[in-house]
This record gives sequence, structure tokens and C-alpha cells, in this order.
Amino acid sequence: MSAAPQIPESLHVLQEDHLNNHINGVNNGSNKTSFRISDTPVENFRPLKVIVIGAGYSGIYLAIRLPERLRNIQLTVYEKNAGLGGTWFENNYPGCACDIPAHSYQYSFNPNTQWSSLYAPAKEIQAYLESTAKKYGADRFIKLEHKVEECRYDEGEAKWHVRVKNMVTGEEIDDSADVLVAARGALNEPAWPDNIEGFGTFEGKVLHSALWDQRWVMTKAVTLCLS
Repeated sequence: MSAAPQIPESLHVLQEDHLNNHINGVNNGSNKTSFRISDTPVENFRPLKVIVIGAGYSGIYLAIRLPERLRNIQLTVYEKNAGLGGTWFENNYPGCACDIPAHSYQYSFNPNTQWSSLYAPAKEIQAYLESTAKKYGADRFIKLEHKVEECRYDEGEAKWHVRVKNMVTGEEIDDSADVLVAARGALNEPAWPDNIEGFGTFEGKVLHSALWDQRWVMTKAVTLCLS
């Protein structure tokens, strides 16, 4: 992410057994010292690897801001869906919209003045998020159809170990990072009720708001909708 050279692996520092003999840069009354200042640009930053889980509002924001604010980082955003937007990609049932006024539910650095209504429809929000990611180059860090299956922190290494599944090929890969950010939403994991009598034997069409079947046409047939 940065053209600046890497920090040298070994920096010249005070030897531990000399620490007690150094007072304000003076060694036993002499101005000679073993301390040496590293000849390294002050703006150098150590390499930092960051993994973000999810490419919804928060994940896209991080994919924009982190490269702007931090140098020398390697960033990867894993998104399990085939498109950006998180819950706004998954929830596309008829009439789905945000319950927050659209002008308050957008990035301050990329305002949209063309919302079709005060409470924007889901498709417009998803399109806005996708266009914002492309506009600011966030999509270059995002890997679609890659689901994070497991995260484990190793205190000895001070690193996160992440297992990721390719949703297309089924292949599982192991990745690691210095920083792990969980940008998962709370409204995109379908939850089926287990306390509705007769649910398991219901013979009509069962639809979930987060797993809506776009091919289904509402008729007079008995339909059970869950949200």
C-alpha cells in the first residue's frame, strides 16, 4: 500500500547491560554512547495485514478508509454473498425498504440526492453501496463468495488465523492477519422458528425474507412468510 521502504529487521538499540550507565546520553561522564539512531524515514510503518469479515455498510467503509488512513497495509474483505451490500443484497422481498430516512442512511462523503422516496427501497440501497465501492476503489480488496468459517487468535504469534471457504469451488483456505474486524450484520442470517406448531409438516410454500424466492408468484394458495 505504500512505496516507502520497509523498516529494517534489526534496529540499533541500547544494549541491556549498558542501560544503567547512560544518563541523558552521557556514558560515565563521556559523550560516547553505543546508541545509534536508525537511518529510516520517520513516516515508515511496519507491515500490517488486516482481514474484514463482510462487505455491507461497515465493510465497504473500511475498504475505503483503511487504505486512505494507514500505510503499508495488506487488506482483504471476505464476503460470502455473490454481491456487495450485506443484508441489502440478501433481503429483497417485495416492499423491502429501510426504516431510517435515506438522507441519514448513507455515507457522509458520498451523499445521494436521487433517492426515490424518504425510506429508500432495498434495491436502491444495494445499488448505492455497490456504486460507492466502485467509485472509491473498495471493490479491489473485496473477495465475493468467500465465507469465513473459523477465526482463532494465537497469542504467541499475536496473529489471527482465519479459515475461509470458497462458496463456488468448496475449497477451504487458511489466511492470517494482524488485525481482524468483524463487520457482519445482524439481519442477514436466516432464523427459522422451531416453536410453531405444524411448521415442519406445512405443505404450502414457505418463504423467508432473507431467502426470498423471486420466482414465486403470490396466488391464493396458502403461503407462510417469515421475517
